Amino acid sequence: MRRVLAVAVAALTVTWAWATVNFTVDANNLVKHVFPLNGVNAGPGHIPGGHADVTDQYREMGISLVRTHDYYGPCDLSTIFPSSYNANNPWGADEYDDSSYDFSDSDAAVKEIEDTGCDVMFRLGESWHRNPIHNWHPPNNKYGTVAHVCKHIAKHYGADEGRITLWEVWNEPNINMFWEQGQHANVNAALEEFFGLYSWIAQGLKDKFPNILVGGPGAAGGASGDILDFARKFLHACQIRNAPLDFYSWHSYNRGHEGPYVFAKEAKMIRYALNAKGFNKALNVLSEWNVCNVRAGGNHPTDQDREFKAMLWNMDGAAFSTAALTYLHLHSDVRYACRYRGDIHSGDHGYGLINTDGTIKKPGYAFKAYAMLFPQWNTVFRPEMYLLESAGGNLKDRTAMATTDGDRRVINVLISLWKCGGEGFKLTISNVPQGWTSPKMEHYVVSPNYDCEQVAKETPASTQPFVYEYGGQGGDYSVVHLVRVYDAAQFPFAVQVAPAPLNP
Repeated sequence: MRRVLAVAVAALTVTWAWATVNFTVDANNLVKHVFPLNGVNAGPGHIPGGHADVTDQYREMGISLVRTHDYYGPCDLSTIFPSSYNANNPWGADEYDDSSYDFSDSDAAVKEIEDTGCDVMFRLGESWHRNPIHNWHPPNNKYGTVAHVCKHIAKHYGADEGRITLWEVWNEPNINMFWEQGQHANVNAALEEFFGLYSWIAQGLKDKFPNILVGGPGAAGGASGDILDFARKFLHACQIRNAPLDFYSWHSYNRGHEGPYVFAKEAKMIRYALNAKGFNKALNVLSEWNVCNVRAGGNHPTDQDREFKAMLWNMDGAAFSTAALTYLHLHSDVRYACRYRGDIHSGDHGYGLINTDGTIKKPGYAFKAYAMLFPQWNTVFRPEMYLLESAGGNLKDRTAMATTDGDRRVINVLISLWKCGGEGFKLTISNVPQGWTSPKMEHYVVSPNYDCEQVAKETPASTQPFVYEYGGQGGDYSVVHLVRVYDAAQFPFAVQVAPAPLNP
């Protein structure tokens, strides 16, 4: 049975005997400017299988960025420039002739993203096609054609006007699904051809549109060592070719079934590799991630495989995802991250954040709680948010992060207790800004019983320091909390909803 918590005004305290985790936030210590990492792959419309549009769900979850990958047609090179996949004359159409292009489906998919208020990361490449696999190598004498087609696509989507500024070249060229390797002496020989193609495309885009961000290659995940090994190969190829690289994008599906810190750990490895090859300014982009691969274990899954696959949709997965995003902020320099994926995908037990009936899964509600760290992000005026100094978390199962806006009108604290929610927590926020005329506190919970629902809203008698205790009831269940303290005279911000996204 759901229970609205009664909060004592003077101390804002609800306690049971099990409250043991102490989190502290210093509201006077702005650590760094912080941007949301709650991007996703695909959606909100053009969902395979004829499902309805899920724009409202994306807005509710607060999705900030959509990568145009795995629409299985829209936004693929073979759809936009059909002759690219002509077996008799690949890339044979006139790349300078507008009639060689078909933007109809892709335009609709991009418009859906923008109308939702999300930014766009445009992936230049192919979706996961099976019948047949679209993993062709353009002929060497057509690299210039491919580069021009990519420039034409970027021009079409306003790369010179600041409309779409994130351009990712390819997806997972290090596996056969996206870059054919069987007709070559070895994998490295096949990859050498891709490295050459990347250089042509990236250089062409940067020459034509110097203000956009160009990168890639959406490297396939695997074991952490494999992720690092391919990064080094790709970065070496870019270094010797002097190829532009504004960001390096990579994927991880937690192949080793580790805890939520795994993505931050791998991100630090990527940063080290970038710096070692002289790409110190290149952004670190995790363009696909999830708690687990839906195919983990194959036909003979272990108990651990089953446990992690269940986290694609259950409450443990919600807390895991929240902690993973927190670790990326606190312990890595990842600038953009896109979960695979946001919409309905692979059924109710698949990668998507939304069920086939349109309801949001528990990890989707965790995304909603996370989005509250960046209030009103999808608006004309995007408030600059800053990470606040916090303490009390660990690198295993307890996390907390806090944000505030530049004018110090609101403090948001996100807490994840992965499989230890029964412990409860005590939150102390020191140096709450002076001069608030109407201080308020709100507490939202994602748990087995709550779908990012408000369980408390009170006016604190004193906010110096702000102390709030939420007692646990014992047990090893997972829970996510969002505690917000703000001046109601200044927050919510008085801004209008954006008709189209603006780049940060």
